[in-house]
Amino acid sequence: MKLGLGRNEVRIVDYNSDWKAEFERIKKDLMESTGLEENRIEHIGSTAIKAMPAKPIIDLLVGVDNLESVDKPLLQSFKKAGFFKTESGTAGRDCSGKI
Repeated sequence: MKLGLGRNEVRIVDYNSDWKAEFERIKKDLMESTGLEENRIEHIGSTAIKAMPAKPIIDLLVGVDNLESVDKPLLQSFKKAGFFKTESGTAGRDCSGKI
């Protein structure tokens, strides 16, 4: 399964049932590396909607009680799981990506 887009690339592909399994794999990795509870990590975006064409990008949301209290060890554990910090473009939101 090929995920991701090239720089300035726009591509919509048919629904792929492997997207759910890939999200579950990523979620498991995040839970193991961060200690976050299962209900804190959600699959969002078009790849989470069965039978919907989508950009081949697995979007997920990680919930925390207070973004200001997220500590460096938690951020480091995201890094250990292969995520890097990016700009979200929205005040009050942190965004990470994974290649």
